[in-house]
Amino acid sequence: MVGYLSPTGNFFKCEPWGHTELASRLVFEVFGENLLGLDAEDFLLDEGFLAIKTRDAFFRWHRGGMLRIPSEPQLRFLRQTRNSFNESVRKEIDEILEEAESPLRLHLVGKVKHV
Repeated sequence: MVGYLSPTGNFFKCEPWGHTELASRLVFEVFGENLLGLDAEDFLLDEGFLAIKTRDAFFRWHRGGMLRIPSEPQLRFLRQTRNSFNESVRKEIDEILEEAESPLRLHLVGKVKHV
């Protein structure tokens, strides 16, 4: 299972190596922007989407100088589906969950922008 997880917790699935094509489509359909390839993926990550790929998962923790954490729907999705991913993706998911729930991150809540 690979694709993008929106801040609202919706998962958009794609084929392995199909992220850039999916990103372009999502950016156009959701935001009305016409971006291609890595520019589209970068846009989604800036908008708080989480990328889940064949061997890793990625969330952009900073945007515009603001520290942010994944949304509750994203965290819930990761907790509920964690075991359906391979070992390397599970490791990345565990790191995201641990980082999002760390006391230091929660302590910075006044400086954290929730997506």
